[in-house]
Amino acid sequence: MGLFEDYLKVEEEKKFYDRELLGIKYWDFIRYVLYNELSVRKNGIANLVDASKPKGLKIYMINPKFLRSYLGLSKIKKAEILMISHPRRIKQNDKFYNIFVDPVVEQLSDEYSMTTLEEPCWCSLVPSSTGHFFPVETKDIHFTDLYELLFLIKNKIFRLCHTKEYQQISVEVDNILNFFEERYDIKLDEAKEHLIDKLVYIYIMRDTWEKVIDKINPKAVMLHYFPTSFKTLIISICNEKNIPTIELQHGIITYSEPIEHKTYDVNNCNDVPKYLFSFGDIFVDSNYLTTKEENLKCVGYPFLEKKVKEQYEMPEQLQENEKYILISSQSMIGKQMSEFASRLADLLKERKEYKIIYKYHPNEIKEDYDCLKKDNIISVKNLGEEIYKYQKFSSVQIGAYSTSLYEGIAFGLPTIILEGFKNADETIETLSFMDKGVYIVNNPEQAKEVIETMIEKPTTSDIDRIWKSDSTENIKKQLRKIIK
Repeated sequence: MGLFEDYLKVEEEKKFYDRELLGIKYWDFIRYVLYNELSVRKNGIANLVDASKPKGLKIYMINPKFLRSYLGLSKIKKAEILMISHPRRIKQNDKFYNIFVDPVVEQLSDEYSMTTLEEPCWCSLVPSSTGHFFPVETKDIHFTDLYELLFLIKNKIFRLCHTKEYQQISVEVDNILNFFEERYDIKLDEAKEHLIDKLVYIYIMRDTWEKVIDKINPKAVMLHYFPTSFKTLIISICNEKNIPTIELQHGIITYSEPIEHKTYDVNNCNDVPKYLFSFGDIFVDSNYLTTKEENLKCVGYPFLEKKVKEQYEMPEQLQENEKYILISSQSMIGKQMSEFASRLADLLKERKEYKIIYKYHPNEIKEDYDCLKKDNIISVKNLGEEIYKYQKFSSVQIGAYSTSLYEGIAFGLPTIILEGFKNADETIETLSFMDKGVYIVNNPEQAKEVIETMIEKPTTSDIDRIWKSDSTENIKKQLRKIIK
């Protein structure tokens, strides 16, 4: 039994979901961090939680030009739909755009009153030296920075003035870490402060965010979800108040990942989104899913649907007479992916018509792989730069499990999957229904052989099976049913 199955089994057998601390059932708030720490140390993968932790005071500074957007209760009005955004954005027409949230806000605003909350980059582990990307496209947006800064202050005061409660939290964290250290023979002491902070957050910030929810009084909450303390607390409060919480899918959900979407028993989960709006039928592996089957709704992906039809100008670093091989990296396997790209570049150095485009994952922006510094490799690592314009002009794409692989298929790209890389087996299984356009390789030599043959593109019928069409109308239809 692997770590994933054993972790879910332990949660169930030891009744971790039932554990209470200071009157709060807290397991949904910390299980992601704990599992990530175990994965890092047991499997030797990069630490997603720590990889993009910001440093320095600059990130905590408020941008005075956008002062109105920073959260204050006096600025928040009642709205029918509350959208919870994520600060990871790409630039579109001189403004920064959340590709998962903004298309939905734009299309729903003609039927519902809407407002959006967004936590700063330094809470969402977005690699950036600023709290948000400006100017932001989203209308009627409020930034939560003031409350997150308030938490940093309250956290220090809490540790000094509420020693009894703090000691209870510290002891509970020690007990949990000791249990998992003994079970897996792994040291987890570096995770202690992070776990304590998350437990303190839900204890001292609940009343604050409950007041915000009461003032907005939404009929539904839609969110671009990542299990930060803020987002999980908002979900918890809304679920308690029977306000429907709806996650807008932003990445494929496989058999084992991400862990925040997986549980042994769906009835255990109280602090997760009630509904999940998915891209298409193949994007959610329902095994161990935290969403009940009847609440999983296939709606599509409005932004991609628009982008596939859009006309693009060729990026300035590309040329008409060259063939481009697009490699989509992932932060947890970036080093392995970069080494593969480097070896493939060496094999193709005599084929002058081929060049590799290596697209860094947004969480890899601070990385700089020396092995990619070659004449036939173009590195793309600008934060906020979309991948679609590179997919449009590439001949083939390579990857392991990134959502961008499926997006590339929407553009008709032949796809090479790197067997043996993390989660590649699940990608292979997911795409096994395709008649054409998917190739499985074990090494750069095999990839070179595929690239140099007359490889076939995916069929239109297969693409239609992957991505649900009429996404905007699907979202409106499902939302009406939920809040009727």
